[in-house]
Amino acid sequence: MPWVIFTVLLTALNRARSKIGSDTPLSEHFDRLFDKFRQSTVDDLHGIYQMERQLSGGKLEPNGAYESARLSRASASIADGSVRYGYPVKNPDGSFAYRGKGLESILKPLADRLDDALLYFVGRSANELMVQGREHLFTKGEIRAMLNLETPEARRAFAEYQAWNRGILDFAEAQGVLNPESRKLWKRAEYLPFHRVQQPGGIKGKPGDWTGIKQLTGGTENIRDVLGNMIGNAAQLIDVAVKNEARIKVAELAGRPGGGRFMVKVDPGSRAVRVGGDQVLQAMAEKYGFAVDGEPPAFFEFFTHGQAPAGGNVVAILKDGKPRWYEVGDPILLRSLQAMDRPPMHWLTKWLGMPKRLGQAAITMTPDFMVANIARDTIMGSVMSHSGFRPVLDSINGLRRRLLEDPLYKDYVANGGGLSSIYLDDAKLRTKLEKFYSRQGVDYRTVLDAPDKIINFVESLGDAFEMSTRLGEYGRAIERGEHPRHAAYLGREVSTDFAMKGDSKALGFMYDTVMFLRPAVVSLDRLFRGVSHDPNKLAIGAKTAMLALSSVALYLLNREDSRFQDLNDWDRDANWHFFVGDQHFRFPKIWEVGAVASLAERTAERLMNEDPQGLGQDFARIVGNTFSLNWKPQVLAPLYEQATNRNGFTNSPIETPGMDNLQPFLRAKPSTSESMKALGMATRDMPEALQVNPVRAEALLRGYLNTWGMYGLMLSDKAFFGDQLPETRTDQLPVVRRFYSQEPPLHTKFETQFYDMLGEAQRLQGTLRQLDRLKRPEIADQKERSPLADEAKPLERANKSVRSLNAEMLQVRRDDGLSPQEKRQRLDELATERNALLKAAVQDAKAAQKANGPGR
Repeated sequence: MPWVIFTVLLTALNRARSKIGSDTPLSEHFDRLFDKFRQSTVDDLHGIYQMERQLSGGKLEPNGAYESARLSRASASIADGSVRYGYPVKNPDGSFAYRGKGLESILKPLADRLDDALLYFVGRSANELMVQGREHLFTKGEIRAMLNLETPEARRAFAEYQAWNRGILDFAEAQGVLNPESRKLWKRAEYLPFHRVQQPGGIKGKPGDWTGIKQLTGGTENIRDVLGNMIGNAAQLIDVAVKNEARIKVAELAGRPGGGRFMVKVDPGSRAVRVGGDQVLQAMAEKYGFAVDGEPPAFFEFFTHGQAPAGGNVVAILKDGKPRWYEVGDPILLRSLQAMDRPPMHWLTKWLGMPKRLGQAAITMTPDFMVANIARDTIMGSVMSHSGFRPVLDSINGLRRRLLEDPLYKDYVANGGGLSSIYLDDAKLRTKLEKFYSRQGVDYRTVLDAPDKIINFVESLGDAFEMSTRLGEYGRAIERGEHPRHAAYLGREVSTDFAMKGDSKALGFMYDTVMFLRPAVVSLDRLFRGVSHDPNKLAIGAKTAMLALSSVALYLLNREDSRFQDLNDWDRDANWHFFVGDQHFRFPKIWEVGAVASLAERTAERLMNEDPQGLGQDFARIVGNTFSLNWKPQVLAPLYEQATNRNGFTNSPIETPGMDNLQPFLRAKPSTSESMKALGMATRDMPEALQVNPVRAEALLRGYLNTWGMYGLMLSDKAFFGDQLPETRTDQLPVVRRFYSQEPPLHTKFETQFYDMLGEAQRLQGTLRQLDRLKRPEIADQKERSPLADEAKPLERANKSVRSLNAEMLQVRRDDGLSPQEKRQRLDELATERNALLKAAVQDAKAAQKANGPGR
């Protein structure tokens, strides 16, 4: 007997011990750290990614769980397509397509009297409910008045809407969200969604569970906007349907050998429910016609079955319209399943993110960026392609298909290819769907509608440029016989998928408030996956290496050319430069692979110059500039530039040394906008604190409005000072300037280096004078050993000459006796002289520093 007790205690002890700590290898601990990192930072579906790779031999299956989850991010785009192209259908092979008419086409004949038509729709649906005894909001007279609004067009549109809505429901049923029995609860011949003003949408419980469809019993609260109900109902069904498909595939993965460690199926639970005794007796009397004598108990207790099992790690999938419950054992997989329904953005984040959205749009929604972007993407596509993407040709073909919205483009959207660009995201598209009602009722010729139309057009045009490469890859994949859903995934993967992000709330806030941070992180991740996990990784690695070697070869070709040597570092890092005779062309480097090419180029340069010390700084600058790694929220970034007196991109000073000797209204560079200089002059009689500083005001405008701000100043200068401006240089023209540079350059790397050295030398001189006053000769002697100690005066003399040249350039711009062509010729001559002066001053200072050495 004692040994039995001992055995029982030992068994219990072993069970307890098994629940503490882990016997997993150390390498697995590090793997999990990486999984947590990637789930938090770049891919909130990483839990599904790592589960599928572990259960599928280290690879992802075409049209598998992870691909379906990634494609579900385009649910709003699929819903938008249903409005424009027709209801979605699921083909026998599992791919999606659009059929019939889109809601936009259905309602288009009613655009001039849409309000009346929608009231007629309400009347038709309310009348049916009234006959069934389920209408308690509208009276018979109100329903009769609404039915009297009938027109042939309205009657036809209502019938077409019913067909469209049935198509949406069929799609949801094919995805397991509905079943014939659940549809019978509310299926009617003249259906219209009657969501009430105070009524919530689909009720969410456990992740994956959805109880958004209930039988109408007749409410008395006002219904929401009719068209909003129609679109919102369809969009919600489509969203649940495409996400449920991904969840089903995850559950199927869990059924494989070894899948139980990720999640297991569990039985539904039962829950006790207490109902008041009076309610029970009253229901029995109404149902069976008899009463119970005596005082009823306060409560009856019943057990309801089929409830969600208890536990915070339980999720659901919908099969045949009913939830199937799973307990998730892997915490990262649980986070991924929870993240499939991303929470809405907090109102404070929306407000703080407005400068970021405005500033990012002011860059991306410009011809300069769009054309450069398609140039970059077409090279990126050729590197990352699985389907034999042809650079330029397939991008142009994809652009044509996107602009014409041909059938291939519609199929790409239907299968989940939308919302992968930087222009259109889930929030923007949902906002457009919400505005659909006002679009139908507005005369498109009115002036008030023009700004919204222009923005929508520019966004669509930008999306077309960026989607061109993705659509080209999708077309090539379809030609090779790939499944349309897998082909859509390949289209998203051929470049950066901007729908990806991690589930960290803190980093999510940064993504929503810092310009280009999310694209930067996602771009780095795409390159990492391309060379480490991608099935095509050997080809991607080889192509990347070839591009890097080509970049090194181009550097060797250019390294002796003084025009190349004088380029700013940011210009070399961002572009490939080609010198053909006297002409200077450049081509934008692609983000991810271009960074590798720049790193290879800089490494070769440092080794050949026997100067490896600055290589780490080169690497940091290239990664930071190429991927726009910036941790300052956009609402603060321009203010930070003002505080540090530095342009955040070029690192050049906003105010140059010597400007502090002028009142603010006169502080301007030769290239400062005439409009800003005029604004500064208009404030010359104000106190200095209220004067407009032209150079700082221009930097602040550029900081918040970026390219739009610069375009605005160009237009303003042209409108108000057109007859006084010098002739425009070729490399100042929009779009052209991204691919061509004119001689002489307006700025070189020596300008920034000169002002940095001058500032350091002046600070050193001031420090030495103060140390003398403090009678600290021992510190002063130590500081005097600096290589820059003797360079302050030569640099100040050079600065005086530079200031004279700048003043002369300003005078040339104001000279009414010179023609625009003469002004341009004289300004170019002065620019050449200034560039040579700055270069000589920097080189002389560096030579003196080298000769003196650090320990003289």
